[in-house]
Amino acid sequence: MRNATGCDSQGKPVLLCNNWKKQRIGRQLPLHEPTAQLITTQQKRVRERFPDGPPSTADQRFERRAKR
Repeated sequence: MRNATGCDSQGKPVLLCNNWKKQRIGRQLPLHEPTAQLITTQQKRVRERFPDGPPSTADQRFERRAKR
């Protein structure tokens, strides 16, 4: 499973996303710190609950496009 959040060049939290339709890959949308913490906490809970869970649908689409 890929992380949905990251940090920009200034160390501020961003949401990482791809807009395939507009060919905007690796977009970084600014996030408030509390929102980024909520996302990170939720991802950790899901990974702990489903350690052997299947990859997300988004990851599967990314892998298929990367193989092309």
